[in-house]
Amino acid sequence: MTQVRYLLIGMCSWLFLLYNVERLAAPANIASFVYIMTVVAAVALFFVPRLCWVGFQWLFLTAMVPFFALKWLLGYQIWGANWPITIVEMSAIALTIGLAQMIVRRFDKLQTLLVNLTTDPIDEEVHSFRTGQSQIYREIRRARQYQRPASLLAISVVDAQADPEQNPLLQDSYLRRFLEEIQSETLKRHITTRLANLLVSVLGDTAVVTKRDGHFVTLLPEASREQLDEIMQKLQKAAADNLGLKLRIGISTFPDEAVTFESMLEHAESDMTNPASDHLSPKKTPFAGLHRQSDTNADHRGSSAQNAGPDNIAQASTVSNEAQPTSPLPVNEYRNGDYRESLNLPFNPAA
Repeated sequence: MTQVRYLLIGMCSWLFLLYNVERLAAPANIASFVYIMTVVAAVALFFVPRLCWVGFQWLFLTAMVPFFALKWLLGYQIWGANWPITIVEMSAIALTIGLAQMIVRRFDKLQTLLVNLTTDPIDEEVHSFRTGQSQIYREIRRARQYQRPASLLAISVVDAQADPEQNPLLQDSYLRRFLEEIQSETLKRHITTRLANLLVSVLGDTAVVTKRDGHFVTLLPEASREQLDEIMQKLQKAAADNLGLKLRIGISTFPDEAVTFESMLEHAESDMTNPASDHLSPKKTPFAGLHRQSDTNADHRGSSAQNAGPDNIAQASTVSNEAQPTSPLPVNEYRNGDYRESLNLPFNPAA
């Protein structure tokens, strides 16, 4: 906080000096638009905090483009006798950007510190979407190759900024007063962290939980649509009992509704944002029911061999072994083994 105070004092002193430089140095004739550019640059950094983490040199070079363009369009001389004035103007813009960048960075670090103090750390099993999507890709390709079900969930919180009187997380008066004093982003992060840890604990180790923008994308290997109703009810109950939150969940199943990761993700996120979606009547794809059909055929072949006479048992067993598709690998065995070559095998619906 001491550094922030000093930086704010330095910023105010610098702007005061800049706007009175022509009075202090009478020959100086700084272009009028430079005064506006310095304020615009500072305000832009304060309103868009992400800009403060861009390199200073890139911010400065970006500001120089409109600076020289306006100098040329408005007829100000750049070179020659006016070159020292141009250097002063460039220095003024650079110093303003540098001070504003340092102030915004300090505030951003302070906000991060407050968030970390008021929230528990996110479970290590929750990945960023960029990191976790490769694992989701592998699981979907495994499901496609071995004709196994898989489900993708898109999960968000309904009314994250709920009334504190209705949220058990904020019933504690001290926590409520503390959270009301800091930015709303802290409350969102607090809820997001608790929800992430809840998803990991409820869905188990086999689920791939990732965070994408303001919601979670979760893959459930070996989970068919028939199992999703129970899973969704379990999630809603756990969120309501432990966090006082209501979840908005969108689902997409393989191969009932989609057969690629992109289409599953699009369907699940669309389902999440559409409260009127019907989870009980999924849109079927040409590959829907392949894993169920495969299991049914396997059972039929087994029963045929069992009911066959002694002379036909060997023949039925041979036919069954030739027609039966490769049995799926367990999730843990699949993850721990060398599966890179098997992922390149084409998907054969007739298998």
